[in-house]
Amino acid sequence: MKNILLFLFSIVFTTSLLAQNTSNGTVRSIKVMGNAEMEIIPDEIYVSVTLREFTREKKKYTIEELEAAFVNFVEKETGISRKEIKMESMDASFVAMRRRDKDAVLQNSYEIKYSKASQVNTLFAAMDSLNINRAYVIRYSHSKMEEFKKQIKINAIKAGKEKATYMLEAIGSKCGNPLTINETTGYVMLENQLNRVPGVYQSNSSYKESSFDKGEETIGGKTIKLRYEVECTFEIL
Repeated sequence: MKNILLFLFSIVFTTSLLAQNTSNGTVRSIKVMGNAEMEIIPDEIYVSVTLREFTREKKKYTIEELEAAFVNFVEKETGISRKEIKMESMDASFVAMRRRDKDAVLQNSYEIKYSKASQVNTLFAAMDSLNINRAYVIRYSHSKMEEFKKQIKINAIKAGKEKATYMLEAIGSKCGNPLTINETTGYVMLENQLNRVPGVYQSNSSYKESSFDKGEETIGGKTIKLRYEVECTFEIL
């Protein structure tokens, strides 16, 4: 699959033999820990943008003017519909002040979902011309993330059963039906950072395109690693 770089079964187990009492007598069992890992290429970049009113050369640039220019640019230059631009926050205190004081300064924050690094580069390069106060990448993700999480959990269970099977074969026994399956740990990690990517750009700051130009195919060269661990108990036959 194009979006998957690497698919790994990483099996690290703690094994124990158990004896459980049931109404039908004692059931011998084995408990194992199974791990599975997967690396995927993200196809979603979430960017936060903050617009803040200001005055320059006796002209005040209102939030309405800034927002209109920003939305038009995003639509025309990056190909993202204005419907995909979500408002993150609007400070209620500023809104209240505006009603009492026409000189009050208002600011809004927005979230945009992109699919290509070039789109993010285009936005960041135009920060000064759009009078964007602040912009940064919130997180990377994938449109099929839940499907990948489901698959990696299934693979962890299969790995647990495989471990139990060959451990029991070594002593002349067989692996029977599962008695318990518990998910213990799991994480989604982007290059050793848990769903967090540094890189905040302020208006009038030095913008460096190299932050995102290391490979369009991999969205800036980023990959996401998923890892899950399950605890499985199987009957010994």
